[in-house]
Amino acid sequence: MTPARILVVAPEPGEPLDTVPVVRVLHKAGLFEVVERGLGDAVTGVFDAVVVTGGAAAEQPVPRTPLTGLLAAHVRADRRAYTVCSGAFVLAGLGVLRGRTVAGHSGKAERLAAAGGCRVYDGLVRDRALTSAGGRSVGHVKALAVALRIVADLAPQALAGLLDRLDVAADRLPPLVVVA
Repeated sequence: MTPARILVVAPEPGEPLDTVPVVRVLHKAGLFEVVERGLGDAVTGVFDAVVVTGGAAAEQPVPRTPLTGLLAAHVRADRRAYTVCSGAFVLAGLGVLRGRTVAGHSGKAERLAAAGGCRVYDGLVRDRALTSAGGRSVGHVKALAVALRIVADLAPQALAGLLDRLDVAADRLPPLVVVA
């Protein structure tokens, strides 16, 4: 099986966005494993998916760099992208959310809507190839919802085995609000 190439943008407070890891994953025996790491400055090529995590650093001004240019081009091309909580602020800062619908941190929904020119909901939302999780649930629940959605999208044959290992019934997954 060809490895999925996934860019994970996980900003840390006080660190430049270009220091985030690039992660290439391989689906094997129902699991994903990291097989390559690098820094944002070295990011090139096309990714199967990008993931932008939340946190305080995600709400800072977004610099114009090769990494953020690649991220913006990926989302504009309507390729698979995922955000968790405040991670949507990075996409808002790149100007790629205008007219879209995303999920975001409930206490920051108005700010995100204004910054991104988008509609903001609570929960797990898919708008074309963009999937986002945000709202009132705790961070690890949102992260798990996005992680399971990534598996369902990129390695659907692994989802049943993963849910079994996590002891999660498929009907207990967070509902996905799909926006056309």
